[in-house]
Amino acid sequence: MKRKQNVFCCCNQKGGIGKTTISINLASVLSVVHNKKVLLVDMDGQANLTTASGFNPDDFGDNRKSTYDLMLQKDPKTKSFIVQTDVKNLDLLPSSKETYLLDQELIGKTRREYKLSQALDKIRDVYDYIFIDTAPNLGMTTFNSFIASNKIIIVYSASEFALDGLSQLVSTIYEIIDDKFLNINQTEIIGAVCNNYDSRTKVVNRKIDEEMKKIDMIGHYFPQISESTEIKKSQFKHTPLINFNPRHKTTLQFKKFAQEVLEWQEK
Repeated sequence: MKRKQNVFCCCNQKGGIGKTTISINLASVLSVVHNKKVLLVDMDGQANLTTASGFNPDDFGDNRKSTYDLMLQKDPKTKSFIVQTDVKNLDLLPSSKETYLLDQELIGKTRREYKLSQALDKIRDVYDYIFIDTAPNLGMTTFNSFIASNKIIIVYSASEFALDGLSQLVSTIYEIIDDKFLNINQTEIIGAVCNNYDSRTKVVNRKIDEEMKKIDMIGHYFPQISESTEIKKSQFKHTPLINFNPRHKTTLQFKKFAQEVLEWQEK
């Protein structure tokens, strides 16, 4: 039986770009507005996605129920690691600070590149969408995230140093795409999204656009997500924007973003 092509990864190897913000808000619109059953997967030792979902990452580390422990199981019992969030239809595979150690722990493991894909295969059919939030690096844990994904969205920011290393990121993903042994999930880059967009910084925006056009492997650009204090407020409340302020301009941008993802999924 053909696998569901429903695993997404919002990525960039730089920190502070807003991968977590994009992941949780896009997933929440799909779950709340479109009534889709969605799973968030936190693969970052900073565990920002776990915190943003209203949990204490230390609880999962102490109880050996984080993605760190899941990735080291020979026969992953993925379902037992999943927790329900307070958001309608939205679940979480949580992280803890131990996840920082995964790159080192995976050294010497057989089929170490496929650990996350193997874990997600156990629950892939339960969800309409799965979103992986990666660490800000290109280590083995992030490599696992790319291999486990069907569709990758590059997240970048409209700032001076936002594009540093972006070509390396795209090249790394295409190493997987072009390798018949690694590309077990028909991985593809479906586009990019600009986070923290400020229409007032016209010179910077023009320069960013020019540089992005040089990366010819990115064919589609999703709606820009504006810089917003409302997002920061919602983060302090540990709730997604769709629940915090459903009529805000940035919420409407995420709704448009989610609609394009839905349309892409239906192709």
